[in-house]
Amino acid sequence: MATDKKEHLFKSGMIILDTNILLSLYRQSSRGSEQLLEILNAINERLWIPDHVVWEFIKNRPNVIYGQDRTSDALMEYLLEIRQEFNTRMSKYSNRVIMDPLERKERREEVDKYFDKIVESVKSIEVAPHRTLENDEIIERLERILDGRLGEAGTHDEYIKWGKEFKDRKSKEIPPGYKDADKGSNSDGDLIIWKQILKEAGSGGFPNGAIYVTGDKKEDLYRIVKGKTLGPRPEMIREFSENSVANEKFWQVDLNEFIVLASRLLSVDVDDVNTSLDTTERVPRRLACGSWDPDSYVQLIETLTERGYGNQAEVIKAAAINGGFVSRAEIYAICGFNQPRRLNGFSQPVVRIYRELLNPSGNSSVQMDLPMNARYFGPGKTIGYEVPLDFSFFECGNFSGWVEWDSEDPEYLNDPIFLELVNE
Repeated sequence: MATDKKEHLFKSGMIILDTNILLSLYRQSSRGSEQLLEILNAINERLWIPDHVVWEFIKNRPNVIYGQDRTSDALMEYLLEIRQEFNTRMSKYSNRVIMDPLERKERREEVDKYFDKIVESVKSIEVAPHRTLENDEIIERLERILDGRLGEAGTHDEYIKWGKEFKDRKSKEIPPGYKDADKGSNSDGDLIIWKQILKEAGSGGFPNGAIYVTGDKKEDLYRIVKGKTLGPRPEMIREFSENSVANEKFWQVDLNEFIVLASRLLSVDVDDVNTSLDTTERVPRRLACGSWDPDSYVQLIETLTERGYGNQAEVIKAAAINGGFVSRAEIYAICGFNQPRRLNGFSQPVVRIYRELLNPSGNSSVQMDLPMNARYFGPGKTIGYEVPLDFSFFECGNFSGWVEWDSEDPEYLNDPIFLELVNE
């Protein structure tokens, strides 16, 4: 697409964001994330986010937030390993050749100074600031920017239909998504997002065309010739046009090109935005099977409070804000408990009230997950409690209307490194 046509589409069409673009906000320096948020705010009336992108964003967000600290620590550990390995090899070498002890000492000091400079240089790099799930200004800003800009979830029948269609498309290598065919349950995420885009196009949601911004650069999304990316796959351009109301235009750019367009056409700074993106794993989506609804959640919290179980109510709310989990240390802080106190029986009042919310037979036409579950890491005491991820949406304002959540365990709760962070 010619530059002038691309700029016209950027200025007048809808801007669709992929999951990795939203998650990149957490991989920026403070100034970089602020600049990227300013860009999104400047075009917020023309933003549109597929429902499945929101789904993946919420699911991957904890991993990205906690992963920033681990990445920095891993690099420092790697440098120390190199330093130790070099010193070990240097000692072996100096023992086999004739080397004056003083010279050996001088050589080692030179190496130590060199590594000290490298370590200081790495420490000086401006990286994404430390963030936590419960103190997250980015998600608060996103809620305001994306309010009313979110697509609808697919229906039960649509997810079944798209799953069947994915099998046919991947056998014929029809883009997008066929390169993810070996990922099992995670494989159809690209197609689900694409189908939601086409559905919106068919309902007239993109009257002036659309640009899809994604950090994914696989050949099932882009036309790549001799290593050069020439734009989105022609099949996708054609399919978008055929499914839109009036053959609207479609184009696709990565974050770098998106930033270039924003710099040229918007009055915002972009100099600190990092356009290098990590690959975002697509997330399997369960079919809607019913779970908690906002009214039932509010009833649970209010009933707990009225009956004198305010601590349990506050712990549930904290876990929801955290993304579905609250650590033992956080529980002690919330409830004002002394460390020797045990948590045995802490969740029993919650379970009793939960059962009361079901019908008298103990069953319900809508299956609701237990509102509080103890989490263990091997044998031993509880390391904390987790709550249904529905609760995270109910506690996060506008997020309650974004998607219907499932009860699948988030991967980071099984991560030993994360558990070390939350365990006392």
